[in-house]
Amino acid sequence: MLVLACCFLLGSYYCYDIPGVLETQIENQFNIDATKWSLLYTLYSIPNTVLPFFGGIMLDKIGMRFGMILFTTVLTLGQFVLYLGGEQEKYWLMLVGRVIFGLGGESMSVA
Repeated sequence: MLVLACCFLLGSYYCYDIPGVLETQIENQFNIDATKWSLLYTLYSIPNTVLPFFGGIMLDKIGMRFGMILFTTVLTLGQFVLYLGGEQEKYWLMLVGRVIFGLGGESMSVA
């Protein structure tokens, strides 16, 4: 289980850093400046300033195994919405994907 948990974290950090690698391409494709690009990271971070506290309490109530699956599912859904936003060239959808991704990000790390 520990190895799988490490794999979950590796995947989470990989997905978190994808916009950083694609900064120039995202700015050119969506015709945005660096401020709007950094909004992708801001919208990830805002939920994670508070949610890990509640995520820890939630993990105590629902159990570690189910919590890990739940937070990983939220991360996967958020990354999929981010992908759809990039595929359909809808910047707002990418922002929604980052918020969803942020809802499970650090809570999964707590798990």
